[in-house]
Amino acid sequence: MRRTHFSALAAAALLSLSLLSGCGAGAGQGSQSQESGGLLAQIQEKGEIVVAMEGTWAPWTYHDESDQLVGYDVEVANAIADKLGVKAVFAEGEWDALLAGLESGRFDIMVNGVDVDEERQKKYDFSDPYAYNRTAVIVRADDDSIQSMEDLAGKHTANTISSTYATVAESYGAEVTGVDDLAQTFELLLTGRIDATLNAEATYYDYMKAHPDAPIKVACLDSASTQAAIPMRKGEEPLVEAVNQALAELREDGTLTVTLSAPNGNLPALLDIPIVLEQEDGSTPLGTGYYHYEAAGDALLLRANPHNASASVLPYDAIPLAPASDPAGRIAAFDSGGVSAVTTDFTSPYALGYSSSYETADFPTTTLLYVGFRASGGMCRSPLVRRAFSLSLDREGAVRSDLSGHGDPAALPVSPLSGEYSQSAADALSFDLEQAAALLEQAGYEKGEDGLLYQGKAPAEVTLLVNSDNDVRQAIAGRLAQALEELGVTVTVNRLPWSGYTAALAGGQFDLYLGEVRLTGDFDPSALLSGGLNYGGFSGGELSALLSDWRAARGDARTRAGEALWTRFAQDAPFAPVCFKRGSLLLRWGMASNLNPTRANPYYKMDQWITAG
Repeated sequence: MRRTHFSALAAAALLSLSLLSGCGAGAGQGSQSQESGGLLAQIQEKGEIVVAMEGTWAPWTYHDESDQLVGYDVEVANAIADKLGVKAVFAEGEWDALLAGLESGRFDIMVNGVDVDEERQKKYDFSDPYAYNRTAVIVRADDDSIQSMEDLAGKHTANTISSTYATVAESYGAEVTGVDDLAQTFELLLTGRIDATLNAEATYYDYMKAHPDAPIKVACLDSASTQAAIPMRKGEEPLVEAVNQALAELREDGTLTVTLSAPNGNLPALLDIPIVLEQEDGSTPLGTGYYHYEAAGDALLLRANPHNASASVLPYDAIPLAPASDPAGRIAAFDSGGVSAVTTDFTSPYALGYSSSYETADFPTTTLLYVGFRASGGMCRSPLVRRAFSLSLDREGAVRSDLSGHGDPAALPVSPLSGEYSQSAADALSFDLEQAAALLEQAGYEKGEDGLLYQGKAPAEVTLLVNSDNDVRQAIAGRLAQALEELGVTVTVNRLPWSGYTAALAGGQFDLYLGEVRLTGDFDPSALLSGGLNYGGFSGGELSALLSDWRAARGDARTRAGEALWTRFAQDAPFAPVCFKRGSLLLRWGMASNLNPTRANPYYKMDQWITAG
């Protein structure tokens, strides 16, 4: 018998980004022709459409690690251009300049998550909506002064002046500071120069994906969702009709074309299917998962999906969702019995405080704790020293004691639960202080009469940087510092709050640092080796070439490429993985057993749950 009393916590309000069922396209020419006249005819005659966008607003439009313009809006614009039979040419700029350029004729359309509002409709013609989102009020994690939109009165916020978010903030009585881009906005927030910022809910979660330790949170959400559409100059009806036709065809054909900037032999590991909000007109597909997301008035719930093959044996017809915008709200909702299940990260300082009786089921993640090295100078310039420091990491002890078992020790940036983990390469970096001492001696360090290491007359000294807001990382830093000091290295542990920590990283004011990154599902470490997270300036041409080979390979060739890559990784030791963190599903005691949660789906194999009663 199925029950309906189960409830779950929507710790992160579910993203309803895409109205399109696919944002790639075929090479159709569309139904419009040059006979339509006006701007559409000019676009088709020159074979290109000039698309305005910021290029600094992830996940809509931004530059990836290789400086390529990417994002949801880039895909949408390219898909529309394909339907029109032309090429999309992108023009980047600041928000206000883009709107001005659209009016003056420098750009043909603007695809930049532009919200439709009454004032803009007076100036521009808009396409049909292609995305929906909600506005989030983002504050520092220690700030509880904003609980609702009304609490913005008298607060200091920041946004681009002509943005919808600035208008909304001002409508609730906030004082808005004008900024140029998203990076500047978050800098002002993190340094305490503003109280809050308003932005798309999707933008917040994308930022947190890249900066999982950023001490910010969503204070509240605007109850109304916004519609993103494509503005065009007034009087260009044929172009508006052609764009709407392209959007309609994209919804109808349901295709998704993924264009890779580089070969990837493990692409399926990057793909997942999100839950999306069902629209009133029924245009959003429900998907094939166990449940689909519903909003009925103020109530949020997951409803059993009749299209799923296991619908008849699911243990619950509906799962009510309780929104919570901060850790305290999640803890209170679970402890009070308002919700029956919640996911958490026990290594986070915000996870402490759950007091109710519950059962716990851990699940692996791709979130890597690691030690970074300043490979561009100091002791860590030498790969022998970096290998010695990696051998000084007691990973099993760190997971057992510092993470209370909620992790998987790993000497490589691949989960040891993955078939791609090379145990032989990992063994070359595993905890061994005797071997570490031998490598330091090989690097030219000898112990003096005081028991400390010297290279000539220069003492072996390092600065270990760690975020003081995270107790787990501080414990791991202390463990590593103790091991290095046993070897004769003088260690200064520099504990800084988040803003100071990131500033020290950017300024290279460290020899080692404790970091955390959420890798993609294929465990691609490119960002740490040559991308935006390569704070230590590592440069290794052979390792990079081996990484490219591994990423492109499939089957047996991938296994061979992986062995070569991780063997070289063990030699170069560009950074030292510690472990992959585990998340946890907490379920009220006695409700169910045989749980198999995953990071992407806490209710994985829910049809196999054994429920009480």
